Amino acid sequence: MSAECCRPEIQGLIFDFGNVIYRFDHERCTAALSRLCGLESDEIRRRLFSESDIEWDYMAGNLGSDGFLEQCSQACGYAFDRNAFLDAYLDIFTPQRDILDLIRALKPHYKLGLISDTAEWHFEQVIQKCEVYPLFDAVVASYLERRMKPDYELFHTCLRGMGVKPEACVFIDDVPKHIAGARAMGLHAHTYRTYTALEAELHRLGVRFTPQR
Repeated sequence: MSAECCRPEIQGLIFDFGNVIYRFDHERCTAALSRLCGLESDEIRRRLFSESDIEWDYMAGNLGSDGFLEQCSQACGYAFDRNAFLDAYLDIFTPQRDILDLIRALKPHYKLGLISDTAEWHFEQVIQKCEVYPLFDAVVASYLERRMKPDYELFHTCLRGMGVKPEACVFIDDVPKHIAGARAMGLHAHTYRTYTALEAELHRLGVRFTPQR
């Protein structure tokens, strides 16, 4: 008897948010901040994102929103207005309609979870306001847990909230090391690149849904 035929039936799916449910582009943020402070967009990206731990500390819960704004201002040498900065910081996301439709199609048949490396402003102003947010049975945010993927406890917390065992769950994320962490715990895991590839993998795993197109 093959291992394929003995695998548990899928009962739940866990999604990442950034670059899965919503695409994000830091260039939109840095361009807006450039118009505010006068630094080149690439320089802002270097100071705040690519060569800095400021946002990582914010997402890991080591830094609150006020501290994040203060450190970004210090890094750029400019006292950003809170509201103007917030507008720029939030304007990086684009909804992925095919994934939103997939989540709606899965909801009647499966438990759904969300694990996101995210910060307070993104969680409260974007994730919680996402149209499919109420469909999740468990939501785990890094800044609240003070842990970041692929920390095993994030997966344990989400699985407990869903009431699903690892071997009966699929994890969908765009970062390979997060996928590796999920697989090490016994979850099925798919590195998200395209909707077509994801749909094919879910069908291979026996996940039943009718795409809403």
